Amino acid sequence: MAKQERTAQELHAEVMERINANPEVREDRPQIRVALPRWHEPDADGCNWDISIVSNWAGHEHVVIEAIPATRRQWNLRDGPPAA
Repeated sequence: MAKQERTAQELHAEVMERINANPEVREDRPQIRVALPRWHEPDADGCNWDISIVSNWAGHEHVVIEAIPATRRQWNLRDGPPAA
């Protein structure tokens, strides 16, 4: 089954929602920041995006490391490659 597509902003919101839904994160209230997803050619998992910049996640790395791949498994980035 093909993955549904979302915009970079929608994917970013989904990742942040998954992070902020974690009880540890809600309790500590850190200001975790993730960059917008960036498009790339589909990889071995068939996903065409990734997030490479995350800040202020000390102590909550495991939450972010779970949120991004879970979102990658579900959706692809609608926004295509950057214009040449």
